[in-house]
Amino acid sequence: MKKLLLCLCMIFVIGCQSNNEVEDNLEINNIEEQDDENMNIIIENQSFAMTLYDNETTQALVALLPLELSLHQLNNNEQYVYLEETLPNNAASINQIQAGDVMLFGDNCLVIFYKDFNTSYQYTPIGHIDNLDVLLMESSIIHIRLEE
Repeated sequence: MKKLLLCLCMIFVIGCQSNNEVEDNLEINNIEEQDDENMNIIIENQSFAMTLYDNETTQALVALLPLELSLHQLNNNEQYVYLEETLPNNAASINQIQAGDVMLFGDNCLVIFYKDFNTSYQYTPIGHIDNLDVLLMESSIIHIRLEE
C-alpha cells in the first residue's frame, strides 16, 4: 500500500493550468505523516526513486495504478497533468517548493516540480522524487509511468 502511495505522489507534481491530456495524478510537501516507503517512477524510460507520503490523497492515487501519463511544461519549473479522476485533497500553503516535489493542485491536477522556488499557492503533498534529472524535466512534454 505504501508503495502505491509513493507512485501516486510522483504523478501530481506538475502545476496545473490547462486541461489538455487527462491521465493521472500525485502530490507532495507539508508533511504531517511521512512514510519511508519508496517506489520507482519511470520518466522518459529512466527510473527514479520516489518517496510517498502517507495520506488519503496518495492512497487514492495509488489505487489508480498502473498509470501512464503525458505531462506538460509550465513556468519553466514544473510539469503537470489533469487526471480523469478526482482525488481527495487537503491543500495547504507550501511556501517553499523543492525540486522533486510531487503534489496535487486542486482535486485532479498532478504536478511534478523540478526547480526550487517560493509559492503562495496551495497543494496537497503526495511524495518526493530523489535525484530528479532537471534537464529531462525541461522538455515540453514528458511521459511517466507509475506502477505498483
